[in-house]
Amino acid sequence: MAPVEVCPIKSSRNWRAWVVTEPGPPARSILHVTGTVVAPSGGYRIEFVPELTVIKSYPVQMVARLLPIPPEGPATQALVAHNVRWQWPLAGPVGTVAIRCGDKTLANISAVGSI
Repeated sequence: MAPVEVCPIKSSRNWRAWVVTEPGPPARSILHVTGTVVAPSGGYRIEFVPELTVIKSYPVQMVARLLPIPPEGPATQALVAHNVRWQWPLAGPVGTVAIRCGDKTLANISAVGSI
């Protein structure tokens, strides 16, 4: 399913991104991203698109996209918060992560920590 052009998400907060390096061999790094988004009504599913996009190589700037899936039938007409999280394997260090939904940038996380 392709990302929507107009993002229905009303607000977002509490964005965090960090990298965990798992011991190896082979050692591998995993980028974790979490946050909270508010959908305009009940019945929405909010998912991350499984692929990251690199928009600049030094320092590495990544884009994680959210995919809001609207309800298929009747839904409550109240704002609903969704905690979202995803993880992606990395080939190297990350400088920043932008969280985008359709035509909106919801967050720019510049302090990507390591654990």
